[in-house]
Amino acid sequence: MDERVNYKFHRTSKTGKGRASHYHIIYIPYGSFSAKMSTDNKHTHEIRPDQLEINQWIIDEVDGHTHNLDIEVPAEEELKKEDDEEIVGTIRNLFKEVLEVESDYRKKAEESEGFISGFEQWDKKIKNKLTTADRAALTINEIEPKLDILSGHQRQNRLDIKYFPVEEGDIIVADILNVLAKNVLEQNNFDFDETETFEDGMVTGRGNINIRVDYDKNLEGDIIIEWYPWRQVIYGPHNKKDLSDCDYLFKIQWHNKNFMKNMWPKKADDIQEEYDEVFNESHKTTKKDQYENPETSSTNVGIDAINKKDSDFIDIARKNFRVLECWRKENKTVSILVNISDKVYHNSEFWSFKDINSVKTIPGFNPVEVKRQRMRMTQIASTVLLNDEYPDVAVQDFHLIPMYAKKRGNRIWGKVEPAKDLQREINKRHSQTVDILNRVAPYGWFFDSQTFPSPKERKNFEQNASTPGFNQEVTDVNKPPSQVEGVKFPNEIASYMKIDSDKMKEIMNVNLEMLGMPSGADSGIAIIRRQRQGLIGNEFLWDNLSLAKRKLGRMLAAYIQKIYDVPRMIRILENRALRGDVIEPRNIQQGSRMADMIKEGEGITPKYDPNILKIILEEADLTKYDVVASESANSPTNRQSNFILWLEA
Repeated sequence: MDERVNYKFHRTSKTGKGRASHYHIIYIPYGSFSAKMSTDNKHTHEIRPDQLEINQWIIDEVDGHTHNLDIEVPAEEELKKEDDEEIVGTIRNLFKEVLEVESDYRKKAEESEGFISGFEQWDKKIKNKLTTADRAALTINEIEPKLDILSGHQRQNRLDIKYFPVEEGDIIVADILNVLAKNVLEQNNFDFDETETFEDGMVTGRGNINIRVDYDKNLEGDIIIEWYPWRQVIYGPHNKKDLSDCDYLFKIQWHNKNFMKNMWPKKADDIQEEYDEVFNESHKTTKKDQYENPETSSTNVGIDAINKKDSDFIDIARKNFRVLECWRKENKTVSILVNISDKVYHNSEFWSFKDINSVKTIPGFNPVEVKRQRMRMTQIASTVLLNDEYPDVAVQDFHLIPMYAKKRGNRIWGKVEPAKDLQREINKRHSQTVDILNRVAPYGWFFDSQTFPSPKERKNFEQNASTPGFNQEVTDVNKPPSQVEGVKFPNEIASYMKIDSDKMKEIMNVNLEMLGMPSGADSGIAIIRRQRQGLIGNEFLWDNLSLAKRKLGRMLAAYIQKIYDVPRMIRILENRALRGDVIEPRNIQQGSRMADMIKEGEGITPKYDPNILKIILEEADLTKYDVVASESANSPTNRQSNFILWLEA
């Protein structure tokens, strides 16, 4: 749909009394000398341009009356706001519910973080007990090196976000988007944040990418694309990995009073009052917490009924508040006023039913009902409503994009979870082996009181018996100390330990084939094929990362169109052209307006001609063009790999 405004809808003034009181809707196309009026009260009027005044219209008289051109049809009505207590109650209830849904994931994710680092592979009580008994409690971390292989493969084979045209006429627009998007991604060091997201997915089961606009350093606005820590986000229930069936999510952070007062100065008094009440030791809540059971609690709960010392919302020890930023989808059915001949698709979301019905009577118009959603963002701290608004975003969708490893319903897990029990077994067996080795005597010595001439020589023997080439004085060389074999270390234990290590490779599906392991006779193609074979069973990680990046690509295109103006786009395109990121002339369709302009400009290519780029950017709606966001293997490692393939060929 082309949403560029090249028309207006006006109301006329009201005339008549009682049931005869009425007004009309007038449709006025820009640059046209004809307008159309709706039929109301069983009649319409002829309308024609005023020849004496520009942009003025004359409405002919019908049945003894006429109308004046009045105001434009209101594009938006004032939203009905809930009271603060009701909003806070709703957000707290949603948070309680989603915290319960994701509690299992968050607990296992924290445990997985301890396993990947190796610091928390032992239960603290068991480890303390072993240490107290002077027994070994080793950590043989076999999980981390295997995940390092997967992470290394992702780093060496990064794929760029790239836009591909669906139709030939869109090639030049795809080229422009590719240059602008690459500039944004490089400014944000996205290759590093992409790896952080990928590693979060491997370890905990879910990584997150966030896209937003920042005005702190640049009043024009900078598009920020960043890795978002998994601990600071909780998603509402959903099954689809692109969040298309998710209704809400939370961004969560802990902040102290002073930080909050600086960030929300209009709420400074409310924040101070809440702080004094919550962290005053003499304060006691007398009413029961309404949020212990979300099924029975009401979403319209008074502030006085809330347990203000609930640990889900405050940290008593640090005197911090958990600031909740809730993003919710609000869905509704709206009417789009469609006039195909004039290419008008007007969103009448906030129009009255009477006005929509009036437009139906204008020739050429046909209202079509569609489902639309908009995002609502609410911020609270304990029981203080910090903010509640409908933000002006480029895309009415969540701007947090998850990258999952494994997700089945509400269960989320990564590569670490299946390996935990075996890792504990490996640590336990290695520790037991050390204990056995410390207690097994491989050999011993027999001697009597007459073997050594003095106690000094006996002590010397005890200290040096295991030293190669030592000298020892004895009483009689025909009666030296005799050696006896002790208990040997059980080979079965060593074999069992090897089985554990082999099982770890099978469970995590990360093996040496992923490294290529070339021999002197292997070709480059054979090495690459061996690496790809080693990845079999791990493709889901790259597929899910690709899904997240495609959604990011679509949102990035919308933000480029919304945030950048034409001069800024031209400046970026020309600077990138100097670095080799060019719009290829071969992509310009012969016979098109672009080709004619290049010809008129004596062969000047688009990358150097601001006028050509300006026309492209002003006329092309980059967010609506038929381009597809995907990925392209443009990293140095991929180019080197392709070079090897061609060389071998």
